[in-house]
Amino acid sequence: MPRVFLFFEFNRANTVFIQKTCGQSLAVLDVMRKSLRDVQLRLHPSLIFLLAYVLLVASVQFAGVVQRSGIPASDIPGRPPVWGLLFAVGLLASVAIHEYAHVWIALRQGIQVRGITLMMLGGVSEMDDIPHESHLREFRLALIGPVVSLLLGAIFLGIHQSHIPGAIRFYAYWLGTANIALGLFNLLPAFPLDGGRALRSLLARRLDFETATRKAVRVGRVFAWILGALGVLGFNIILVLIALFIHASGQAELAQIAEKENPVRKKLKELMIRSIETVEPDTPVNLVAQKMRQKNVGMIPVCQGNVLLGIVTDRDITIRVTAEDLTPDLIQARDVMSTPVIFGTEEEDVEDALLLMEAKGIRRLPVVDSAQRMVGVFSLTDVGVQLLRQQQKLAKAA
Repeated sequence: MPRVFLFFEFNRANTVFIQKTCGQSLAVLDVMRKSLRDVQLRLHPSLIFLLAYVLLVASVQFAGVVQRSGIPASDIPGRPPVWGLLFAVGLLASVAIHEYAHVWIALRQGIQVRGITLMMLGGVSEMDDIPHESHLREFRLALIGPVVSLLLGAIFLGIHQSHIPGAIRFYAYWLGTANIALGLFNLLPAFPLDGGRALRSLLARRLDFETATRKAVRVGRVFAWILGALGVLGFNIILVLIALFIHASGQAELAQIAEKENPVRKKLKELMIRSIETVEPDTPVNLVAQKMRQKNVGMIPVCQGNVLLGIVTDRDITIRVTAEDLTPDLIQARDVMSTPVIFGTEEEDVEDALLLMEAKGIRRLPVVDSAQRMVGVFSLTDVGVQLLRQQQKLAKAA
């Protein structure tokens, strides 16, 4: 009896656990379904040119597609332009599914998605940037689109092999081969294609994000030239436009990365020096000067605990002690420190801090947190070092 009782209790607990887990999963899926529904699908005006191009190509290549499908032409009613229109609609739907696969994974990863735009050269998902350290997340997000396209292609080709009317089998064959081509093409490591973004995520595992992006864009340029040459030789205007798009998008990505890595666009907390030396208000000035010499700095904050009260600079000591012929060991930091303190906050933009420092004629700026506690010091030297490093990266990537 006890065994039966224990077994019943165990199952009851597991039943509750399963119900809770399923309920939470369903709640998450419901939120994602609503978020997916909120993603706007936009049609770019350039789709008109794609429609015209597909109709033209369909009229020229229709007989060849029919022959490759292995279905008798007598089983395929309708004129080539009609089939071309149906193919264009099916292809756009396939591209939309490809993009919604990206959106689905993005929403699962907590990335905000604003919309999807279908255009002449494909689809674009407008979403927030993925954190640079999330290499695996970008890898999954990049590859899900091609994987879904390949799965769609396999499903359509499976329908083509079934025993259904020839017209449907022909349409399934055409869309199946198109989705296979779409999936394989997007796997090319040509940034910003999905394969290129997957390549960047792999490179970013051992390189910094900016360098990984530059290398991925460099590989993308090679593919852009190859695709452009194939397009010119094959009189394929779409391929030429895709090559131009890859090249231009790569350059735009580099410009965006450079803008983000520009030290002027960063926050003070990203550039400030955190390991700072401080002194108490009653510290003798001679000890303050000794600390300046030891740390090779020209400014030391005066703090009571973590609260910033003022700063002592080498200029303060020169003007207020040496020039007045006072004895340094008899003068305290509070007697010579500069007040009120001009400071910045750790969330403040470097650009705003530089403007403040220029207006006040200072080279070093104490940085405080939201509780007004001293957390670091920002100096013009920090900006100069960052700019030098950025120039070195640009020269190395060129």
